[in-house]
Amino acid sequence: MDGHQKVIARFADGRMLKGYTDNFWPTHPQFNLHEVGRPDGQGVTVMLADLKAVFVVKSFEGFGGHADAGTLAQNLSTNGTPMRVRFKDGETILGSTMSYDPRGLGFFLFPADPRSNNERVFIVNAAVSMVEHIKLAAH
Repeated sequence: MDGHQKVIARFADGRMLKGYTDNFWPTHPQFNLHEVGRPDGQGVTVMLADLKAVFVVKSFEGFGGHADAGTLAQNLSTNGTPMRVRFKDGETILGSTMSYDPRGLGFFLFPADPRSNNERVFIVNAAVSMVEHIKLAAH
């Protein structure tokens, strides 16, 4: 679908929807998602308050492979504020952000691993149990 972002909406209750959207804005309380494989072609309304995160992905299938620690440190040092985020469900994600504000609805995190299936992740603050700013060793 041209002009649409490929996203995976992960809900705070564990549900997940995969599909396309052309109206996701982190400042809006909802967006439409056209689910992959849904025959009627209708979109469903997704409320940001119900989510853990919105993953903007390269592929719905995902793929393995992780960068080594040196590559992670290099990517973290060049793209905003490095941080580790732990969700209330125990999942942890490592990346960097340009705009973390704990008082806002959420923030974008850019994955530390350049081979990640995620292009960027909008993390909903209400689903987060811990944010840790990472101090990188000087080279």
